[in-house]
Amino acid sequence: MRRLISDEIGVSDEIKDFGVNNFFPRRRTTLGKSLKNAVSPDFFENIQPQSTKLAHNATVWRAGLLILVVLIGGLLFIARAINLQLMSSSYFKSLAAANRTRKSVILAERGVIYSSDKQVLARNRPAFALELNTSLCGSMCHRIVSGLASYIDIDADGVAQQILSGKTNILLSTDLDREKVLFIETKLQQLPGLSILVYPIRNFLYPEVFAHCLGYVGLDDVSLQPKVVGKTGVEKSYDAFLSGISGQSLSEVDSTGKKYTIVSQEDSLPGKDLQVYLNLELSKKAYELLKKVVDEKKAKAGVVVAQDPGTGGVLALVSYPSFDANKMSEGISFLEYKKLMDDPAHPFFNRAISAVYPPGSTFKMITASAALSENVVTRYTTIFDKGFIEVGGSRFNNWNLAGHGEVDMVRAIQVSNDTYFYTIGGGYGGVRGLGIEKLSS
Repeated sequence: MRRLISDEIGVSDEIKDFGVNNFFPRRRTTLGKSLKNAVSPDFFENIQPQSTKLAHNATVWRAGLLILVVLIGGLLFIARAINLQLMSSSYFKSLAAANRTRKSVILAERGVIYSSDKQVLARNRPAFALELNTSLCGSMCHRIVSGLASYIDIDADGVAQQILSGKTNILLSTDLDREKVLFIETKLQQLPGLSILVYPIRNFLYPEVFAHCLGYVGLDDVSLQPKVVGKTGVEKSYDAFLSGISGQSLSEVDSTGKKYTIVSQEDSLPGKDLQVYLNLELSKKAYELLKKVVDEKKAKAGVVVAQDPGTGGVLALVSYPSFDANKMSEGISFLEYKKLMDDPAHPFFNRAISAVYPPGSTFKMITASAALSENVVTRYTTIFDKGFIEVGGSRFNNWNLAGHGEVDMVRAIQVSNDTYFYTIGGGYGGVRGLGIEKLSS
């Protein structure tokens, strides 16, 4: 019954030879078969090293973290999808509708201007215009404008400034001929944001005769949408009266902005018509004669104003040299505009109301009326004009140095005699005259 413990646990002969008896004394043990049954023969084979266990734990930890990240991402995606579908659906529906529809301004026609004899002086004519929607062309806007500038007359620098200012609808050209319209229509698919529309152009029937009086129109520099306003003359003074109310149309468009269906349309309201005091035939004749005299006398410029003495209404107001009001309204080229600005005769200058001139012979009417009212003279008061008067060593000449001889008031007005009105104005040669105080009052 006496055995070594090595026999019980199956120690090899090599270990026995090594001297296992030196470590385990020979004595009886109670382990018996229970120890033998408790320890499997391949027990030691199943034991793994400590480093292998740590690597296994790290792998499990990483896999768990990855699953957690995927789970959180999935939950966030589901939450976002629910928000888009349920909470923000109305917003994105309206945004999608805005992307497939476009609002276009329908410019209102300005009121017609008539003369006192009911002749048309200014009206509107339909024309084709080219419009650029900057919200559709994006970064291509400048390239599109540069490309078109080689084919049609476009102020590229001016358009660039409008783009930078934030304007969404820019008129590139306002009077396209039919050939250019047909050519551009074939290119619309490749040019996003471009559209052709009908544009009412202001048309002056006598563009040079009434240029200074009626003025001209142009696009508003402030409005973000195209709007025609009066720039000078009657067109500017009565702009609120002549301007109408623009309408708008809502159209379905494709990805390039090309319209294919009108969803709704609100028509524009035209402006009110205006009748002025100007007489057409008198104004035409005044301009014709003024131009003839200025050219023949090689004068720099001239002006004619005719008024109704009963009402004060202006029957004619012409200034020469003049300019073409139609070119200014339709869009004048830079070179033509520069030529007008550099002209030493200053054709844009309205000499009838802007220049400062001595009153001249027009003041004779005032002097005559005042002298008659104050009983200084009568219409029959006569003086002898020898061509000048002398006061304190100073000589004041008549325009006719030879003099007009015997003249009364009627004759003095007829020949515009300076000496007669010197006399009744200040007093001379026995005639009391009005005097400085009465003339100034």
